[in-house]
Amino acid sequence: YHHFSIVMHATRRMPWLSAGNVDYRALSRDERSRGDFGKDQWVLDERMESRYQIPKGFYDRWRRLDYGHLVRREDNCWGASADEIEFANADTFHMTNCTPQHEAFNRDAFQFSGLWGQLENLVSRQATKDSKLSRLCIFSGPVFTARKDLKIDDEEVGKVYVPLSFWKVIVAPKRRGGVGAYGFIVSQSQELQDDPPFVEDFSPGALEAHQVSLAAIESKTAVRFGSALKAVDALKTHPEHTESIALHSPADLWFGPPGA
Repeated sequence: YHHFSIVMHATRRMPWLSAGNVDYRALSRDERSRGDFGKDQWVLDERMESRYQIPKGFYDRWRRLDYGHLVRREDNCWGASADEIEFANADTFHMTNCTPQHEAFNRDAFQFSGLWGQLENLVSRQATKDSKLSRLCIFSGPVFTARKDLKIDDEEVGKVYVPLSFWKVIVAPKRRGGVGAYGFIVSQSQELQDDPPFVEDFSPGALEAHQVSLAAIESKTAVRFGSALKAVDALKTHPEHTESIALHSPADLWFGPPGA
């Protein structure tokens, strides 16, 4: 796709891994809002058999599950021309880029305060504010588990296993040169436990988010990062040599020693 690639999980019928380049420099973006591009239109990717993709009908029936972008539209909506930006925007609406995410987990808007949405918006705000940090590489994916994922029996597509957690790795330039890698795992398990089958009101306050090492992500997924990337893992510089930091606010984030 424009600016990103997807690896699909054949039996889960959703993306297993995404890898994308992001550019928040003002010269690469235009002033159009999400609404200016028209109504969101999710489509199957015709280059892949439909049996490997979860159709729109599933999300329309299970309305508390959002069409959850793995590669975020706002991150991908950049380019050297208006046409390139238009294509980049549209590419994120392929069903191959979609994962089922509880609305309280996914959204950082309206009455919701989803941690996944908060993390995504924190990244974009920082990249927009500081031109030195505006070009990023972002990897992300679900954490698939054999027995713990929520099973939904859907009338059209059969069994769908909803991931309880998602991971993200952001590779960003550092002010003193070089790059740093910052890993995260955010859980939506509390929402899914509180709200089956998504018909009751719920409290979104019990989400769990952690900044984690790349090794910790490897231990929970089939993803393997290169040695050069793991060498710049920010948590390697943490004074407590921890593999995981519980996040309650942006102040808990570890970017490295002061001035890094």
